[in-house]
Amino acid sequence: KISLNIKKDLAHRVLSINSATLDHTASGTIINRIDNDPEHLIGSLDQIAWVLSDFIGCMLTVVYIAVLNWIVGLAVLGVILILLTIEVVRSKLYLKNTKKEQKFSEPATSLTAEMIRSQKDIKTFGLEETFEAKFEEHYQNYKKQSQKTLVVNEGWWRLGRLVTEVLVSGLVALALVLLDQGVLSLAVVFYVFTNRGSINMLWQSFGWIGQGVATFKASADRIKELFDEELYPSEKYGTKDIKKFSGDITFNNVGFSYIERKEIEENPKNKSKK
Repeated sequence: KISLNIKKDLAHRVLSINSATLDHTASGTIINRIDNDPEHLIGSLDQIAWVLSDFIGCMLTVVYIAVLNWIVGLAVLGVILILLTIEVVRSKLYLKNTKKEQKFSEPATSLTAEMIRSQKDIKTFGLEETFEAKFEEHYQNYKKQSQKTLVVNEGWWRLGRLVTEVLVSGLVALALVLLDQGVLSLAVVFYVFTNRGSINMLWQSFGWIGQGVATFKASADRIKELFDEELYPSEKYGTKDIKKFSGDITFNNVGFSYIERKEIEENPKNKSKK
């Protein structure tokens, strides 16, 4: 329902944008922001809500492990800080690459829409090969950026998992050393060992939340741009609203010219060419 309301607001907004601005705006920019961005916006919120309960549960378990012993607590804190640093970097790169991917998708979508609308004209003028070449160029660029987004994101995910396994194994080894020295009881070591997966789950949950926030921000920024009066100014009309009207309308001293007004102002002699 929220997604539908956002789409309705965007459609209303597009209808109020200056016609000249829309003429110079790729149709894919408008299509993607009305059709896709509201879905991504709501989908990211759903993703965050879905993993939030897991995140809270894992956080409570990790906090309890830290409370059992101050040495183990410092080790757990260090592990979490390292993993969160990796995740912050990954989320920033994901946001950056996602925005680039969306920019590449807009001209591809625009060309597709234009091709469908102008199919008869394209065939009439024999422009099939030209459009096919353009089509391939735009979608190749979009595919390359999509692949880059996927590879970079997956690479950082796998780096985080590798670091997690190493650090968690080190944490278990530390607990065993402390057991051997009589600092920890066997029950505490057993609890740390059996719940070591909570640290990994905590990191993954945080990662999903970070990715959801990045997706939300990317879509929200693109939606808000359409309401920016500097980027997409509204159509300006008169300030007077006549409720009742009777009589005739007469146009006096009306001229028409293909010459730009600026040219007429610079050279008044151009008026004779009207």
